[in-house]
Amino acid sequence: MKNSMKVIAFFIFCLFSYQMNGQPSMATTQQFAAVTKFDYSFYDLAKRASWISTTHGTGKNEKLRFGVDHRSLGSARNVNKKMEDGRVLRVLHTHPKWTAKGVIIGTFPAVERLPANLKLTGSIGFIKPNGSPKTDGARFVIYIRYFDAASKKNKSHIIYDYYKRYDGKLKNINIDLSEFAGKKASFELRVDTGAKPIEDWAAWYNMHIYPKYQAPPGPPKAPSTISKAVDASLYGPNVDEAKLFGHEFNFWKTVQVTKEGSNKIVTGRFSHAISFARNDKYFFTAKFDAKGQLISFQRNIEEGFKIITPIVKYAANELVSKVPVIGGHIYVSDEHIDYLAKVVTGGLGKPSWEKAADEIALIIAVAALGK
Repeated sequence: MKNSMKVIAFFIFCLFSYQMNGQPSMATTQQFAAVTKFDYSFYDLAKRASWISTTHGTGKNEKLRFGVDHRSLGSARNVNKKMEDGRVLRVLHTHPKWTAKGVIIGTFPAVERLPANLKLTGSIGFIKPNGSPKTDGARFVIYIRYFDAASKKNKSHIIYDYYKRYDGKLKNINIDLSEFAGKKASFELRVDTGAKPIEDWAAWYNMHIYPKYQAPPGPPKAPSTISKAVDASLYGPNVDEAKLFGHEFNFWKTVQVTKEGSNKIVTGRFSHAISFARNDKYFFTAKFDAKGQLISFQRNIEEGFKIITPIVKYAANELVSKVPVIGGHIYVSDEHIDYLAKVVTGGLGKPSWEKAADEIALIIAVAALGK
């Protein structure tokens, strides 16, 4: 009798956590509504921005790789550091070139069509040094670049320009973007050194573009394991023995995105980490249509490609139809990735490593639509 009750209880749990037709439950649907709101996060998009180091007035630009410390050329990285106001925060750190009139510039992906009633908010400041601060301040600038249909010309405007001193406080930003509604636009963050390029550890905190009627997005969180796995697969560096859905996997930069007519083909691989044994290699190929809907999904472990249908397919198709298009690509954020992982958790129970890998692979493939 006790065993029967356990079976019934488990069935009810599964029914509420994940409907029989593979659709998310009411709780998951509410989570879905929360993650499909428009939110252009500079912190999340920094890895897709193009970064350059230059000296003002020279016209000589050098490309920077996001996440890499290029020493005297400067760097752009997402870091978790103590700020000048004493708080430890996750910030976008943009260190300009170590020279007088040194500059770092990040050009972020374009939004195909800016929604109405947007605003840009966040804060700027400096990372706190170990001793007394030596910076004489830095200039923080935000540009918007857009196509003006009336004049049929590309235009740019400085929408924020502030010379920030190290004063133990962060400076808040609040910019109304209503006048740019309907335009295809990109954004540029720029930091110029002061007269002395010493400890200009400039940082941007909680920078977002979102509708005025929405509550401000929360600050960046520590990346989840699935987000780390996705980043490793798309951008590197390697992540080893990441525990997901009850199994451990190794991830490294393998994902490729190609076009087949209007469709996108995403291929990649990772491995199942096995102690004291050779790791199982997992290969996948996902095909999406122009709107980001999954057409087919195949995987190959050892015995040739097999067509499968991951549980998360329905949730993924619903998600990509509602998230914003940025830079001609569907913008899949860490929050979207975490949402898909919750759907998988609710539907899988205790899966085999192969089934867990199927779900992980589709989440990676969906994230690659924004690559």
